[in-house]
Amino acid sequence: MAERIGFFVNTDYCNGCQACQVACREINRVPFGETWLTVIRDKPKMRGKEKLQMRFAHIPELDKCALCLKEEEEPYCQAICPSRCLKVGYYRDMAPVLADSDDRWSVSVATAESEG
Repeated sequence: MAERIGFFVNTDYCNGCQACQVACREINRVPFGETWLTVIRDKPKMRGKEKLQMRFAHIPELDKCALCLKEEEEPYCQAICPSRCLKVGYYRDMAPVLADSDDRWSVSVATAESEG
């Protein structure tokens, strides 16, 4: 069964420092020329409550992200964020964050195969 992983970035506080990207690369020893998580800067534009300025691109096989969520109390990309604006988790658990917030969020959802 496919498990959806959500990357929620509060764009009211994200400064685009790319610490999450570096943390992912370093902790997972991502080979040169390969990218797992990338911060992409865009021109600001609004879509409902979402301010699309910082977007996140991820690898297609997110088993690695699912493994990090499973093994770590807090994913490294989230833990290293200096403004604490990144929330990473299973989409089913994280979706209420967006619904209950007045802040602007950039949301990326990816799919990973879950066990069993």
